[in-house]
Amino acid sequence: MAPRRLEVGPCYCTTGRERYRLERSVIIPWEVPWSSPLSPEALSDLDSDSDSDSDPDPDPDPDSGSDDLDVDMTDVHAPQGDQGGQGSPDDQGVHESQESQDHQTSEEAEDDVHDGLPLELALTPVIQALEMAGVHIHVPPLNNAPLGPPGPPDNVINPQGPSFAWDLEDFSDTSEAGGDDDDDDDDDDDDSEYSEDKVPEIAPFRLNLTALSQRYNIYAAAYSNVIHISRVRSCVDHTLPPRPDLKLKPPVSKEALQVGGHLDNNMPHQMNHLIMSDLGDEEILLLAYDDGDVIAYYNSDIEAALLHRGSGDVNDNPPAVKPFFHQNVGKSAWGLAVHKKSRLIAVGNNSHHVHVFALALTDLTCASPKSSTKMHYGHDLFRLIRKSSEGKVVEKSEDFSSEVNLEGENPEMILFGQRKYNYRLILETDRGNNIPNVAFRSNSNGDALEVLAIDIQGKLWVLDISPRSHNTEHYYVDSLHHAHHQTIALRSPNYRIPFELPRGWGVLVLPESSFLPTNTFQESLGLHPPEAVYIKHVHHGSYIEVHRGLEHIENNSIIHPWVRHHQEQRFRPDRHWHGAVDREWYHPKDCKEKWTAAQDEAADEYPEKVLPKPNRREGCPFIADGSSVMRTYEIDIELIGKGLGNSVGVMFEKVIWQNRPIRSVLPHIPFPHERLANLLHVPELSLVIAGSMCGRVALITLTRPLNTRYSFQRGFRVETILPTCEDEDRGLRPMCLLLGVAIGPISPDGGGDRSSGDRALGERRYRIMLHYYDHRILSYEVYRDMMTSELLVI
Repeated sequence: MAPRRLEVGPCYCTTGRERYRLERSVIIPWEVPWSSPLSPEALSDLDSDSDSDSDPDPDPDPDSGSDDLDVDMTDVHAPQGDQGGQGSPDDQGVHESQESQDHQTSEEAEDDVHDGLPLELALTPVIQALEMAGVHIHVPPLNNAPLGPPGPPDNVINPQGPSFAWDLEDFSDTSEAGGDDDDDDDDDDDDSEYSEDKVPEIAPFRLNLTALSQRYNIYAAAYSNVIHISRVRSCVDHTLPPRPDLKLKPPVSKEALQVGGHLDNNMPHQMNHLIMSDLGDEEILLLAYDDGDVIAYYNSDIEAALLHRGSGDVNDNPPAVKPFFHQNVGKSAWGLAVHKKSRLIAVGNNSHHVHVFALALTDLTCASPKSSTKMHYGHDLFRLIRKSSEGKVVEKSEDFSSEVNLEGENPEMILFGQRKYNYRLILETDRGNNIPNVAFRSNSNGDALEVLAIDIQGKLWVLDISPRSHNTEHYYVDSLHHAHHQTIALRSPNYRIPFELPRGWGVLVLPESSFLPTNTFQESLGLHPPEAVYIKHVHHGSYIEVHRGLEHIENNSIIHPWVRHHQEQRFRPDRHWHGAVDREWYHPKDCKEKWTAAQDEAADEYPEKVLPKPNRREGCPFIADGSSVMRTYEIDIELIGKGLGNSVGVMFEKVIWQNRPIRSVLPHIPFPHERLANLLHVPELSLVIAGSMCGRVALITLTRPLNTRYSFQRGFRVETILPTCEDEDRGLRPMCLLLGVAIGPISPDGGGDRSSGDRALGERRYRIMLHYYDHRILSYEVYRDMMTSELLVI
């Protein structure tokens, strides 16, 4: 049977200049022209500015308790100046009415040129913090703007408070829409926001900052501390309006004022991550902030405000859009997950903990948790339960009533019964690190059972959310790379594990129903059996490595477009490279076992022939509810094997990697920028979207072979990588970082409520939108052909 092919059609591209109607003379931050390579002198100046001469310990002790491993998610600790002079709060336009300062910033931007380079490039040193060694280098201020020091150590509370002076009124709970009276003045005054250089500011080096609703025609993009809400205007080219239909300015909590910022202490209340997901019967917009705030809005409230604006009724006051949930997790917040049935929110932070918020299923006046009454969850309304890494309850709130017994016969009813109160569980990790992504996994009844948390060392933590104490410790599944080197170290006492191993960035729990039935090995894994590598490792068990599947991805290139077009000089050499240099995760001798491609070749050739049963049926095949777990690193994707139940795992190395000059980075970027952290799951399409900060996005089909004689039960194949090679050659891909990737269903009428839980697989078409730092948006349409199960991208 011929392999199912992917049809890739045109890309719809809208540049920031087109969207905001800017003249070519106007500078857009992060915009890097393709045809104007930097001069060698400029590159030399940049490289010579680096002042890091120290040789940090390549193998710090993770048990020391220091903050050496407490690195931020950006690989740089000092505040960034890439926005053309990002500095003090006033310089960043927090007070929108300060037009004089805006004008001053505009005038300064015209002078921000030095030796043919933007001032930010000429002055910003090539900071290579060598993150895990804890070396923090201060960035000189731009235009004498007081960027400020990194701040006190993370475990020290500044008795004078943080080094910034925000007032709560600066982040009052406000929303702005075109129908507001205030916006009547905007027509005259605030148009300057979309002229000259006043495009929305980017908070750099975060996670996914865009999302599409699965129910409404809503597109959300986070710019610094403001959320732009827009209706997608076209079902064809998916254009957005030059001005958002609604702007949300989430408030800042009093706790956040004490926490401060981890990436930018001058403007800490900026978003690190946003998602849209279902919480019970409501779809929500959930936000994680650098100052530890976690905020959520009901999308139905946002939709109501948009509908009011569209009605043109200027006599009625527009409905207020206010957050229903606002908490702080004590340190920079990153990972986000929502459990629909159990109505839970999980947040991973830089304290190496996961906070789980269990929201009351009903208010005290309701007799049933089925009530659809919306509740608001503000400060000090959550009863605390803290669990140590040993699984013990080490702290609980004093306001627990005497009849609540955490050691009773069924304390889980506190979380999964008719909850009358809100609970916060703090789940600690031991020897963990910063947590960029989290996910829930459920029991056979569909109730939340555990939180899976990926830390940047690649460890996948399994954290029990039961409110009772257990003797079972919180444990982790080690990264394949570290487990491999750890095995070598056990055999060779003098062997030192490499310090710069690939980092962990993403995790997804994938239900059995999301895996598409397939008939052949190539349909399942994207290559032929002889092209795969079969590995039996003493620590992580059996894996199939499918890197050569890259050869079968159409319209894809493993060579960077600047290299293909002979513009290698545009890259910036990095003398203090601190990306992963050792990606080895198995030894050749691990491939010399009896397990080879022969079994899968026979299953391909003789699908009806009775063959010896493989070892894949040994033990529990999957986790409790039949799901599988996907973990992503900087450029690799793994379907986890025996560490979480599966007997055979699948590893795809270097999925989104493109060859470029060794140890080089893009202009403006002080560190290697490949990180597969933006993961989206579309069950209806059996699809996973894996987006990287580098600007490339992999479309992954989840598969399960119908023939039980294959050596594996579940797998995945990479269908395509966006932008395609053709898109790159046409100059459509910008040479800057990805702000976010979003996917959502396309409504036939272009708007309205699009929720339809019982629609057949592939009945709806989806749009994928890649949003870059220079405000360019690349859009594609995707759907699954019901007759052939092909994934079509048009």
